[in-house]
Amino acid sequence: MQSSDRLPTKAPVSSLPAPALELLISLATAPLLIGLVGGKALAEASQEIGRFAEEVFRGDRLPLLNLSSLPSPSIDTVNPD
Repeated sequence: MQSSDRLPTKAPVSSLPAPALELLISLATAPLLIGLVGGKALAEASQEIGRFAEEVFRGDRLPLLNLSSLPSPSIDTVNPD
């Protein structure tokens, strides 16, 4: 049985040399920033589309209906069933 006094040895953090690791990190930075900026633009565009849809459904741009020319419902036309 092994003693619990011994700590396990740690594996090396990276097997890549430091310049190669720095190069990989710098190459990964540009796509990350593009994704963040693109996500922000997509969120703003979807909010703008939502505002536009709200304006359309609110009825500001719908035509007014002339309700006086429509016949009013009477009790005689309703089925007594």
